[in-house]
Formats: sequence, structure tokens, C-alpha cells
Amino acid sequence: EEGTWRTVQNNRPENNQVGGFVTDVSGRPSQEDLETMLHMASLAVTSGGRSDWYMVAVTDPAEQLEIVGNKYGTATSEGTVTVLVYSERLIRPEFRTDEIAGFQPDRGYYDAGIVTGYLNVAAISLGYGSHMFLTPAIPGVNGFNEGGLGLEAGKYIEGTEYYMGNTHEFHSTENMKFVCAIVIGTLDESVEAGVTDKEFPDNWHIWEN
Repeated sequence: EEGTWRTVQNNRPENNQVGGFVTDVSGRPSQEDLETMLHMASLAVTSGGRSDWYMVAVTDPAEQLEIVGNKYGTATSEGTVTVLVYSERLIRPEFRTDEIAGFQPDRGYYDAGIVTGYLNVAAISLGYGSHMFLTPAIPGVNGFNEGGLGLEAGKYIEGTEYYMGNTHEFHSTENMKFVCAIVIGTLDESVEAGVTDKEFPDNWHIWEN
């Protein structure tokens, strides 16, 4: 359906928009659907085979609220899951504990964006919608391009490893930086959201010489 891939903007006092997701457990993606979405996102081709990104799915409603907060209204509930996206090459060498990756924020954010796009399309294909947060309630300062450690989201990847597709090696995720949180759930078609009655222009053209 047109517009369902767009960010659902939940309850914001300044414009009185109510939440856009089904809030009870009936709207939550099933375990099978969640695994399918994460697998499809993993099929993204990034940096010539470098798969130096990582995703964490958080299903506990209380933890989701702790992560996302309610600055823009309550986006999480019993009916949602929240996927955290992390990426390498986003912190400067003096903060790293290894020399696996250099500081290349353009590549790091670009690859994370590709994976996020795949995840979004996967969610839509299974009948869900999404709400993306670059600045959730996690403590810390993101400092997107300055190369600092960013938000304090390390506990969600503690003790995990990622597999590098081009070198066929496992590496620790401890030097990865949090990029965004994506809340996924079933769209509640009975309420108005940030995409209701909005235009979706075709801002593109096909160039011919």
C-alpha cells in the first residue's frame, strides 16, 4: 500500500498525532517473520563484500521503551519489536581496541543505511511498518561524524561477533557504533499518523544523452 514504507510518526503533543501501530501483542511480528526480516537485511551487498555491520532485535516491551523513550510519543508497545543497527569504521583509532577497521564514517554509515533499507523493505513485504530513530533515549552523545564512541548501546552487543563476508573471518563487535533504532509493528489503519494524507512525490527522472 502506498506510503506504508514511510516512517510512522507517533503521538506528538504539538500536533496531536496518535500512535500508528497496533499496540497489543497481536500486532507484534512473529518469531518466524522477525527472523525472515533480519535474514533479508543480511542479504544486502555492502562495500564489496564487507559485512561490517550488526543488528540486534529487542522484543521486550519495557526494554524497547527504555531504548526509544517517549520524546516523540510512545512508539513501542507489546505489539512491536525494535531492531538496533550498529556499524564498523565509525570511531577514531584512539577509541578502538583493535586495528581491524579504519575510520571511514562515509562507508560505515552508507553500509548501515543499505542494510536498514533492506530491513525496511522486508518488513513491508511481510505486512508491517516501521518507525526509525537516529536519536533515541539511549544515554550519550551520538556525534555522528566526529568519531567518538557515540550512544551507550554496547550492552546489547556485548560478547557477540560479526562475520566478515569478504575475508571469511569473525570479529568482535566491541568497536561498533550504534547507528539507529527501528521500531517494527503492524500499522493501525484506524488512526492518523505522520504519513496520513501526505504526498509521496516522484522525485526522480531517467536521464538520456
